[in-house]
Amino acid sequence: MNYQFLRTYFTQGHQRSITVKKNILFLVFLKGFSLVVTFFMVPLMLHYLSPVKYGIWVTLTSIVGWFSFFDIGLGNGLRNRFVEAQAQGDIPLARTYVSTTYAIIGIVSLSLFVFFLILNPFLNWQHILNTQEIPADDLSYLALVVFFFFCIRFVGDLISVILTADQKPALSSFLSFLGNLLSFLALYAITKISSGNLLLAGTLLSGVPVVILYISSVILYRTRYKNVAPSFSFINLRHLKSLTTLGIQFFIIQISSIILFTTSNIIIAQLFGPETVTPYNIAQRYFGLASMSFTIILLPFWSAFTEAFQKMDYGWMRSMMKKLVKSWLILAVIIFLMILFAPFVYQLWLRSALVISFEINLLVAAFALINTWNNIFANFINGVGKIRLQVVSSVVTGIINIPLSIILAKYFSLGINGVLLSNCLCLGVASVWAPIQYKKIISDTAHGIWNK
Repeated sequence: MNYQFLRTYFTQGHQRSITVKKNILFLVFLKGFSLVVTFFMVPLMLHYLSPVKYGIWVTLTSIVGWFSFFDIGLGNGLRNRFVEAQAQGDIPLARTYVSTTYAIIGIVSLSLFVFFLILNPFLNWQHILNTQEIPADDLSYLALVVFFFFCIRFVGDLISVILTADQKPALSSFLSFLGNLLSFLALYAITKISSGNLLLAGTLLSGVPVVILYISSVILYRTRYKNVAPSFSFINLRHLKSLTTLGIQFFIIQISSIILFTTSNIIIAQLFGPETVTPYNIAQRYFGLASMSFTIILLPFWSAFTEAFQKMDYGWMRSMMKKLVKSWLILAVIIFLMILFAPFVYQLWLRSALVISFEINLLVAAFALINTWNNIFANFINGVGKIRLQVVSSVVTGIINIPLSIILAKYFSLGINGVLLSNCLCLGVASVWAPIQYKKIISDTAHGIWNK
């Protein structure tokens, strides 16, 4: 009886809904395995390195992550344009979008690495990371290695954009899971032959996922996506405007998101030392489990909303949004329970004397709740391409987040909690206007900036 119910649930209904449900099912399994990998990865890294070196690694990767905004939003622009071309049955146009994006991102990636190669010898990484734990030359070389793999991955990640745009986010997540799993196995292997080698650990953690992406790209573009595979003959810069008109707005949002989501590690390291990043990062990973679980549900919807909006299927979109809000309410209960059981889980998980305060847990949990709420409406708004208001809001919060974090942390003597409180306040702005914009769009009453 139960088997029949599941079979009916995943095979009957609107085809778009069936695709979404199947993706969610596969994502549940993949993310579940990913949680297991993460569960063992963190204590393994802490044991292999040290809290200080772990904090250095987290802060360095956060800094390098800033450069991801140099895709000028082309990834998200490609995602929407690819879906639109597919919905119209225009495969040559879809291939042109893919080829042009690869060309531009490839040029940007190469330029970034050459620029960093020239600049890196003049950077004082001990000062940037606020540490004397590792010699300056070793930190400089580590930064170069991490940035090298970042630039290569910059191009390789486009296959994930194609998979997600084609409403196959489960396959994209599988590639990510495979990269993380092999990284974990490589890290475990080096614990048997060395200890505390941050350069070796950083090389493996940065390089293994890149190898997986490129092998997968070759296979997929020779099989499933052969008809849209990037080709020099399909590069057409005249279509760059179509990609960047929407892409530049996503680019601005990306910059603001990077400021909001990645500067906390750097601010904390600068104000209080890299070792203080570790408790915050552990709490992030713990409550990130809830956020990631909700992402499983949200992931298939962006491209599905794009397709539905192109076909003016407002009923389907309204129905799905109601279900997502109900799912979020369940998530809120789960996060509340996670706060209560946090000390027990940390002890069981890390088996160390690391202490994470109740205030850090509470603020990181609040951030996760606000972020997941916002993402419900962001997926809809991004999918339909009405993102002008989101751009304005992102710019404002991006500008005020860093100074507000420093003011609350340093001048109000709130310490790390001040940084986390600033993040919550800035992220909370979108929680007000995003639901309003959704209601206006879905009821066809959006005008002015609400409809741009």
